[in-house]
This record gives sequence, structure tokens and C-alpha cells, in this order.
Amino acid sequence: MNGQILLPFTGSQESLYAIEFAWALAKQTKSTVNAQHVVNVHGALEFVGIERPGIVGSGPYLGAYETVCQSLRDIAEKLADSYAARAEGQQVEGEVFVDDGETVGEICKRLSNHDLVVMGHRQRNELALPNCQTVRLSLAELLSHYSSIPLLIIQRPITQISELAVFCSMDHINTQWLRNCLAAAKAIGASCSLTFFASGAHEEEPMNFVRDLKQALPESKDIRIRLVTRMGECAPQICEHHLRGESTDGTVLAVIPTMDSGDQRITGIGESPSNMLRRLDFDAVLFWPEESTNPLFCSKPTSLAAVS
Repeated sequence: MNGQILLPFTGSQESLYAIEFAWALAKQTKSTVNAQHVVNVHGALEFVGIERPGIVGSGPYLGAYETVCQSLRDIAEKLADSYAARAEGQQVEGEVFVDDGETVGEICKRLSNHDLVVMGHRQRNELALPNCQTVRLSLAELLSHYSSIPLLIIQRPITQISELAVFCSMDHINTQWLRNCLAAAKAIGASCSLTFFASGAHEEEPMNFVRDLKQALPESKDIRIRLVTRMGECAPQICEHHLRGESTDGTVLAVIPTMDSGDQRITGIGESPSNMLRRLDFDAVLFWPEESTNPLFCSKPTSLAAVS
């Protein structure tokens, strides 16, 4: 099984982290990496602010818009050339796409042909901005609300995934999704842990819950299962506490289920994905749609090679 990885990238340091990890993952799983850079012509139009003629005509605005777009395309060409040069010695198959349009929309157009999205993200939870200034969602935060396939977000350099730490709710159990998580961990030679949060609506006793889960999911027989039943505690903060306490010889990858709520996606533990990215200090997060039935990676039981 050869996977298809979509790699949206910019010129940021976090994008470089994502690029290097995507290549390493592709080598292990014999996957293809297709890189994509979007020239955000919609953002350029918004920046210039073309309006109907009033005090002056629209000519100066159109000229500025065309200049901005051409500059962005020049940058995109340099980024594509740099990526291609770096990828040449990696022995990883794939293409480089440069698209014009609205960034999230152009990425979503390519999702159907891929199994996984890998992208970089810079955490922005410590921004000190004036009250009058609006803080816009980053590209990763926006895409986390719309991606119909698993979205792996990289915030720091990663060379190896040692554990998949899966977090979900006791009130909503999707055994097929959990089975795919366990299979993905095995495929990349990582361990797996399951943490379930109680919302207060689940009346089953914890020991009975674990017993019933292992009966419904025999693959979890030897998996560590944790229940968080204390009311009033914030699930995202507990996620971060567990991740910081577990990291040893590699990166603990947080795996969060997402569900389609109509216009945007929500997580299975009651927090929007964009809020989780802002509030939590993760090395890497995998937002995995519950309706995505395709298993990730291949069944190769080896550990992920370090990035050179």
C-alpha cells in the first residue's frame, strides 16, 4: 500500500520541519509526497482593497493588485525551485504544484487524491496585540476546520514518532476509527495509548467501560487505556499534561478525532481544532476525521528513520 501525502508549504521554518518529516515518513511507508504552494491572489485583493470608483478611479488599485500578485508569483517560483532542489537527493517520488486562488480552497481541491496532509504551523498563543487588532486564523488552523482527510500539523523538528497518544470521549466510541489508529501506530513501529474523557453523561463504571471496550476492540488487549473522569477539568490541558509526561526517546503524536458538524469540523473531545492548536504546546498533532475509513501508512513494522 503506497500512500499519497499532500504537503502544503510556505517559506517558513515550520514548513521546513514538515517537509523533512514528510520525506522521512514517505521513505518508511513508500509513499509519494506532492508539495503545494498557493499564491493567495484573494488575500492580495483584500490587502489592496479595491472598491468602486469614488474619489479616484480603480486604476491605481488594479495596478497595485497586479504588482502584488506578480511579486507573490515570483516568490512562489523561488520556493518551488528550492523545494525541488532539496527533494532531488531524497529519493522520494512526487510533484510540486503552484496554484493561484484562495489558499484553503485550493488545498481542499487536492485532498481527494491524497491520504494525509502534512504541514507546518507556528503556535501563536502568546500574541500581545492591541484590542482593536483582529487575530486571524493561521493556515493550519483554518484547514483543521475543513480537511476531510487526516491532517498532521508539525510545530517543531521531529525525527521519530515513539507513540500515538489517542484522545477521545467516553460518550462517543468509534471502534473502526480506533482500530485504524492502532494499525497506524503498528505500521510506523510506534506504541499507542488510548485516553478517554468523561463528559458527565456516561453512566457506565470505569472498569466496565474498559472491559466492554476490549471486548469490542480485541486489538486493544495490551494497549494502555486511561480514563479521565474528574469533572471540571479542561480536556486540552490534560492532553498536554499527558504528552509532556510521556515523551522519552521520540515524539509523542497527539491524535484527535474530528467530526463533520456541517460548515466546519469539531473535535471529539469538545474543543474546536483551531482552539486546540492555539492553546496547546504540542510538537505534532494529527486531526483524524472519524468518517475517514482508509488506514494510514503501510503495514511495515519498522521504526521511523531519523531525518538526516
